[in-house]
Amino acid sequence: MEAELRFEGSRNYFLRFQWTDVQHELRNRQSTYHEGLPRNVIAGIDTINGTRKKNQYYCQTVDLLYYSRRVQLQADLVTMQSDKVVIELRHQLRESAELLFEIGDAVSLLDMVCSFAQLSAAQNYVRPTVSETLVLQAVRHPVMELRKNNFVANDVYAGQHGNRFEIVTGSNMSGKSTFIKSIALIQILAQMGCFVPARFASVPLCDKLLTRLSTEDKPDRNLGTFAVEMEEMNMILR
Repeated sequence: MEAELRFEGSRNYFLRFQWTDVQHELRNRQSTYHEGLPRNVIAGIDTINGTRKKNQYYCQTVDLLYYSRRVQLQADLVTMQSDKVVIELRHQLRESAELLFEIGDAVSLLDMVCSFAQLSAAQNYVRPTVSETLVLQAVRHPVMELRKNNFVANDVYAGQHGNRFEIVTGSNMSGKSTFIKSIALIQILAQMGCFVPARFASVPLCDKLLTRLSTEDKPDRNLGTFAVEMEEMNMILR
């Protein structure tokens, strides 16, 4: 019969036996007591604090208890020293907090610019120009083109005179939402300072992008789905 040395945070070091082996050895022995604790000799080892769980038997020895206490003492000392170092470091960082925030902002900006550069080069984006007219040639959705190999690009034109309002029609799953989202995402990317997924892009500057993404009723306000749509469209148009 072999004992397996184990460690857990709650009981520290302990031994684990198979219960069938322990039961076979203890069958012809009588338990005795040592200092008020159950004491058994298992596989030639004086064990205490024995506990059976299902088909396994857990126990400890006096030496294991002693060494566990020593290990715990050293662990407590390490924790105390670590806390001391962390507190000292925190006080030092407070003196340079403003500089660290500035460094963090600079690193974040650099990471964003590098991401823009990597994406633009990998996906063949173009540099947009700013004008009064929205002109997009071979516009693509930045996410959908990565998921579909046969993505179909589209052209967009919205001039100043009488061509600001457009109606997009088509059957279900024909790409209407993807087409509209592509325009909005290109507008956002352009005003963020990133190249855009198109062959040519000329965009105006705007301060709002308004959209509807769901059709849910509002029974708490006594409004059905159609009424909610009309209310939100009224807000967008105004």
